Amino acid sequence: MGLGKKVYYELIERENNIRLAYDCLDNISSNIFQLISMQTYIDKFVRLVTIEFGSDQEILVTTRTSISYANLKEGVTYYSSNPRFIYEKDARSHKNLEFRIDGIDYTEQVRHEIVHVEEKRWPFIVRNNLPLKELMDNKVEVLHKPQYLTQINKFYQLHQIIYPCRDYQINVLLKNNLDKKYTIAMGSFFPFNTLSYKNFRSEQRNDDLYQVHIPKWTLPGSGYSFTIQKHN
Repeated sequence: MGLGKKVYYELIERENNIRLAYDCLDNISSNIFQLISMQTYIDKFVRLVTIEFGSDQEILVTTRTSISYANLKEGVTYYSSNPRFIYEKDARSHKNLEFRIDGIDYTEQVRHEIVHVEEKRWPFIVRNNLPLKELMDNKVEVLHKPQYLTQINKFYQLHQIIYPCRDYQINVLLKNNLDKKYTIAMGSFFPFNTLSYKNFRSEQRNDDLYQVHIPKWTLPGSGYSFTIQKHN
């Protein structure tokens, strides 16, 4: 079944309104069709953020991201990673543990520098120089795993996608959270579209694992933010 027909039948099932189905197909779903036919899109985005508690209110943050891109265009920088930090110490602790393209390990080729921009809210930027390979096909899979240290009360992470995404999944895991002292406070934002409305799922398990999953299309600008909070 085509993408348009899926939207149509989901609207009929939920609203029993044929006119609404046609309106949404014309005004919302057409945007997705246009985006994925004319530019790069993400077939699957999976991210695991692991927060490991240590001593002296310090945490080790490891972010493992796997992205499958499709419909790539020549000359497009399909992936970049330039995290921002409030404190220079946090930025200097940043390191790239793993970087792969289509399963090939390029970790040793990754270089980064720290740039200070005073007028920014997060003035310290880690600019990663990533060895993106020349395209041999219009599909590519990237795996990136950076890590850094920060203080619990200073931690905040924000991310938004810049391409349409067919399958979007975020997992946040707390490790060494003794006595369940801390919990995850997460917010997610998704531009409304008929495909993600019915399929958005979020779940928090035992305070140590939080999951957000949209198994159908979502638009550029979608993403999440989260921090760590102490139980009252």
